[in-house]
Amino acid sequence: TTLGVLINFYLLKGLTLVFEAASGNTGMFESGDYKDDRGKVIRSRYFAQFAVWILVVSIMKCCMVLLMTVFHSELQKISSSVLDAVDSDANLELIVVMVLTPCCMNAFQLWVQDTFIKSKKKQ
Repeated sequence: TTLGVLINFYLLKGLTLVFEAASGNTGMFESGDYKDDRGKVIRSRYFAQFAVWILVVSIMKCCMVLLMTVFHSELQKISSSVLDAVDSDANLELIVVMVLTPCCMNAFQLWVQDTFIKSKKKQ
């Protein structure tokens, strides 16, 4: 999750610059800036930014699959050592793996990504 958030951050910044340079539409792809002065959503901006975000997340997911494939042995060792503390209780291990870790990591990911997706301007 944390590495994925970092990849998302840099991909979003990079792809925003690339698409704005290629299209000549400054501000069109600036994440979170899709309303006019009256607060009405500009659909073309919204969907352009949405498409960039979907591309960012898709590329990040591919990177994560690649990294997990390449480093599967190392990741297995790390996960085993982390779960050593709860491996004596299968139910506790299941709760940690299936509930606690995903909830904490997803909350972290949502919080951090929300800070760099939303507009820096006051709306």
